[in-house]
Amino acid sequence: MALESPGQLTKLALKEGVTSGRNGLGSIYVWASGNGGGVDGCNYDGYTNSPYTISIGAIDRDGKSPKYQEQCAPQMAVTASSNSVEFIVTTDINNKCFSRHGGTSAAAPLAAGIFALMLHQRPDLTWRDINWLIVATAVQVQPNDSGWLINAAGYHQHNMFGFGKLDSWALVNKAKTWPNVHPEQLVVSTGTIGFSEPKPIPYQRDLKVATSLQQDTLNNLTVLEHVAITVKITHQCRGDLSFKLTGPSGSVSDFAKPRTNDKVLCRLFY
Repeated sequence: MALESPGQLTKLALKEGVTSGRNGLGSIYVWASGNGGGVDGCNYDGYTNSPYTISIGAIDRDGKSPKYQEQCAPQMAVTASSNSVEFIVTTDINNKCFSRHGGTSAAAPLAAGIFALMLHQRPDLTWRDINWLIVATAVQVQPNDSGWLINAAGYHQHNMFGFGKLDSWALVNKAKTWPNVHPEQLVVSTGTIGFSEPKPIPYQRDLKVATSLQQDTLNNLTVLEHVAITVKITHQCRGDLSFKLTGPSGSVSDFAKPRTNDKVLCRLFY
């Protein structure tokens, strides 16, 4: 039983969208981060992990994380949605309203509407500008939560809240004077790091793998927008595995955590 990312054609379709969509400015793909809180994590969602999507999670009206909210490193931001007693009211078919909408399925459309307001003000914004504006204006929620870190660029980031909650007023107003990012995006690869023979994974210990970029490549980097890691590993109990990415500045991203349901299946079959 394999855990895989979207297929090659899907990846190419997303890349084509941000390359050719909106006359070259890039289509904006807003993705709900998922409602599997407690048993799942959006790190395992290949669409959330795509650099071409904007992954949106949920908070309730008190700024708290609902039980269904998933955690993951690529989550960009959160916005308002339901909790166990309060819901989102929205339109429905047959000229009706629906008063019990919720989850990240409600948060993501609200985010898309906010982005539409920005594009109405500044239709020349690229898909990358949208990402930058989110990071620059997101508001920290639950600031005393120990999960917040400050990355090397000085931004707060949390695996549950992303860079914070969307502020529609700040986004639209900052967009008015936003200088477009450089159109050329440098993409570099470290290549494949592997082992010539199977490597045992110590129980409850770390197996560390290090990589670096050539100095001439580093000289061309001014800012870092995305880091994408592809892990190919065979293990009889994948739910036991966790992965962390530690940057040169010491920033740590949990890009895969153990999954309870995978552990249950593992115990049944092994």
